[in-house]
Amino acid sequence: MSDNLVVIVDDDPDMVQILSRRFTALGCRVIGTDRALEAMNAIAEITPAMVCLDVHMPGGNGWSVREFMASNERLRDVPVVVLTGCRDEHTIRRCHETMSYYVEKNANVWQRIEPLAKELILAEPACS
Repeated sequence: MSDNLVVIVDDDPDMVQILSRRFTALGCRVIGTDRALEAMNAIAEITPAMVCLDVHMPGGNGWSVREFMASNERLRDVPVVVLTGCRDEHTIRRCHETMSYYVEKNANVWQRIEPLAKELILAEPACS
C-alpha cells in the first residue's frame, strides 16, 4: 500500500483541484481522475491509502469502482470516502453496506474529509 497516496475520483475539476491542494498541504501525494475506469486501473496498480470517490461520473460510477475494490482482496480494506450531493436514504445505506464513509458535497466538504484523512492515513509515519 502507498502509505500517503490518495486517489480522488470526481467529474468536477474544481473538487479534484481543491481536495488535491488540501491533501498535498497535509503531506500526501494525490492522483486525480474524472473517469471510473481510469480510477480502477490506478487503484489496482498502486493500492492507495485512501480513495475519495464521487458517485455519478461519465463513463461509469463510483459504485462500480467501490464494488471492484471490494471484490479484490488487496483493495477491499482501502478506506473509501464517498463524495456525493445525494442525500437519499438509498445512497446513505449503500455507503454503510459497502463500509464507505459518506460525505455530502457542499461548501464544507473538507471539514468532513480532513478528520478522516488524519485518522486513517496521517497517523502513519510516512505522511507526517
